[in-house]
Amino acid sequence: MEQAGKGTAVKQLRQWVDPRLLKVEATVGHAPLSYQPIWQVHTGAMPRHGDVMVYFGNWYADLLYNVMRIATSNNEDKEDKKKQSKNQKHIDKNALPIAKWQAYLQQQLAELKAFEQDLIANHTRLLKCWFHVDMETLHSRLQDSKADPQFLYQIDWNSKTVIEKFNEVAATLLRQQDDWIIIDGDDKSAAADDFCHEVLHAMQMALVSSRTSTTESAEKNHRPRQKNPNQKLNRRRLNR
Repeated sequence: MEQAGKGTAVKQLRQWVDPRLLKVEATVGHAPLSYQPIWQVHTGAMPRHGDVMVYFGNWYADLLYNVMRIATSNNEDKEDKKKQSKNQKHIDKNALPIAKWQAYLQQQLAELKAFEQDLIANHTRLLKCWFHVDMETLHSRLQDSKADPQFLYQIDWNSKTVIEKFNEVAATLLRQQDDWIIIDGDDKSAAADDFCHEVLHAMQMALVSSRTSTTESAEKNHRPRQKNPNQKLNRRRLNR
């Protein structure tokens, strides 16, 4: 969600960790082709081993954008039908072919789950944080002169109807995935602290897991091989 304190949180994280290990990517604005997985365009910016990478946007931002297009298209179509005659049908070249956003969301989440499991299997630890603010706080921040007028993905955050639909979509997504960390963005300072603590905790757990795996591997390699008693018996028979 916009104006929820994500930028403030990342700035604080830069002060808490070695900036040489922290990378920030804004892989947003991609419209995947119909035959492309929604995550594919983001794989060009993946963290190397030992790096910490923060994504502004990512495959979930693309997913939310597509879902919102589907979820709000029904209302737009109804208004268009009232204004236009039968001979003047409105055609959207970018329209998605799926009528129900719930079905599209479920399908994409299944593909993203498989992709993320593959990342985890290749020793990439994922930390998924959802910054949320209430409607009143959002409207207040949108009126701030410092607010960026280029809102993410062209979503009309000033529309109460759009925000309510976005919250419905978000609630559905979060119910289907139980690995999100919800961060209350009403207080940007507190949200930044919560985010940084979550990241540092994840880094510590990843370090402990890496050390444990290294120790177990070393012990396995230095473990003396057990002699086969049958092999010794066969040698005695040959010497006779």
